[in-house]
Amino acid sequence: MCGLVGIYHFDENKEGIKRDILINMLRPIAHRGPDEFGIYISNDVGLGSARLSIIDLKTGSQPVYNEDKTKWVVFTGEIYNYKELRSQLIHAGHRFYSKGDTEVIVHLYEELGIKFIDRLNGQFAIAIWDSVEKKLILIRDRMGVRPLFYSIRNGKLHFASEVKSIFSDRQIARQLDLKGLDQILTFWTTIDKTSVFDGICELPPGHALIIQNKNVRILKYWDMTFPSIPEYKTKEECIEAVRYHLLKSVNLRLGSDVPVGLSLSGGIDSSIIASTLYSLDIDFNHLKSFSVRFEDQDYDEFPYQDMILKKYPMQNNFVKCSDRDIGNIFPQVVWHAETPLFRTAPAPLYLLSRQVQKENIKVILSGEGADEIFWGYYTFQEQKIRLFWSKFPHSSIRPQLLRKILPHIFPHFSPFDKNYFNIIKNLYQKSLKGTSHVFYSHLPRWINGEIIKEYYSSDVKSQLKDYSVLEHMKTLLPHEYLSWDPLQRNQYLEIKTLLKGYLLSSQGDRMLMAHSVEGRYPFLDNHLIAEVAKMPSNYKVFGLTDKYILRESFKDDLPREIYKRSKFPYLSPDASCFFGNPDIEYINDLLTTKNIEKAGYFNAKAIAELISRVKSVPSNAISYWDNMASVIIISTMLLHDLFIQNFKISSTLITLSKEYDFRG
Repeated sequence: MCGLVGIYHFDENKEGIKRDILINMLRPIAHRGPDEFGIYISNDVGLGSARLSIIDLKTGSQPVYNEDKTKWVVFTGEIYNYKELRSQLIHAGHRFYSKGDTEVIVHLYEELGIKFIDRLNGQFAIAIWDSVEKKLILIRDRMGVRPLFYSIRNGKLHFASEVKSIFSDRQIARQLDLKGLDQILTFWTTIDKTSVFDGICELPPGHALIIQNKNVRILKYWDMTFPSIPEYKTKEECIEAVRYHLLKSVNLRLGSDVPVGLSLSGGIDSSIIASTLYSLDIDFNHLKSFSVRFEDQDYDEFPYQDMILKKYPMQNNFVKCSDRDIGNIFPQVVWHAETPLFRTAPAPLYLLSRQVQKENIKVILSGEGADEIFWGYYTFQEQKIRLFWSKFPHSSIRPQLLRKILPHIFPHFSPFDKNYFNIIKNLYQKSLKGTSHVFYSHLPRWINGEIIKEYYSSDVKSQLKDYSVLEHMKTLLPHEYLSWDPLQRNQYLEIKTLLKGYLLSSQGDRMLMAHSVEGRYPFLDNHLIAEVAKMPSNYKVFGLTDKYILRESFKDDLPREIYKRSKFPYLSPDASCFFGNPDIEYINDLLTTKNIEKAGYFNAKAIAELISRVKSVPSNAISYWDNMASVIIISTMLLHDLFIQNFKISSTLITLSKEYDFRG
């Protein structure tokens, strides 16, 4: 794992890229790759790498080049099938000077051109400079595990793993993109190429950006799809395929020249990874696992973590978080996330990654992606209930099925509370009969964002009055989308929003890499995703049982309590982390009427009323919507303060290990 940066000049540049500009771009992402730094400079292009040494510790320095030094690569991520590809390339006559996965990229590109991307099984952001064809190629992995941003201004393209590197060039203006903010308040992420910063684009997952002869084009090389007829017929076939491909995926992700750890939540996904490691005969006496625990027992999953640790003994390290811990660390979380947040949930993971680093672990396996690939979220169960209910919309019996899933959606509220249940019932009743709507599965959730948008200032409302996030999202749907069954459409939307922009980014890459830790996700293996997509929908959600085929595939490997456990969303305390006795120190300054009005995003009077309301009730009585509104407002104001109002260029010292200068 590494961080990458670069610059491309559209106009003739006789002096070449300035060395100091690349070094300044590397400084803010030194946490992504603190082991060594390298740059390549020519008249047209500058490339920079901050390396976290995991594979080929001795000869894996970047940038990497081909035999005649005409093609150059900087790369962040892992290519899991690199050994297989390397053998094929050597057989084809290519000569390697290193032993890692990065050099495979440059030779595979030599061999196949842009089509080489289809051969990669991994998680990555890649920049390739072809000095013969004068072509720059930027590539992001299929699911969006690794970030890649770019900006085209003043005759130059800047690109980097994190936005703060691009902002290190003072000529680039810094302000929030209101459409990007509006997207986040609906989808929890931006969509298309939009980021939350004006003029900064995010390369979408499964896409490549190609520049040649000053022309820029975006190529979509992969997208999620489903066969018209399931290719798997029986439950036994599905179980065999799931076990085979997950075992292979976990084994591939153990490839490392440094120790690999495990993120253990207590849920079924990380528990299955633990059982798979055991079947691979991993030395559990030396395997380190890492868990989050909470002082507030409503959020703590220790009993389930303990069940797995008793069945599969390993060295477990944990961080125990209080509300105050989360509130105090939140500005650093926003600095690394580079986006407004709906939840404080990334904060405990930030603290956990710090513990992982203290234990000298650079790589950690995690269960992200299982809920999207095997349909584990309540949205899938909820959609089945709403489709059933919609056939008799006036029924008083059918909506009672919602009580079965409410404890998992809102675990701190009782589904037997009549008033509370009626509020939730009314929410899910909206658009109930519109089953043909392209976003039927997600409309109840996305309506929540509309509630929070009431906190916008009048100026922001005016600027956004002609913009519709849903109409924008419609333009991004693949042509075959409407041919899929309703739950497949649901899965597609989950992958394109919550997974890409929040779970793999704000809660994943950004929190781990803040402390130089690489996350690896076995459930997001190319082959596993492709095979599960070919399985019948009723094997993923069977009745109202989520992740049915995954549970059945590993039921003999797990404690019964884990196998039977319903989805429990990973959550942490929200508004209570900031407002207490006393309030967190920075909050009162951040949310003054003056600061809110100066920033211009929100209505200061409405926010004052929100704060008063949140402070007037016990933490467990704060409403779902007030919790969300509090966190999104605080994180947006922090983002404005850190990146717009008071952005500081990093002073981190950078010593280059490799420097290639081809200017002139």
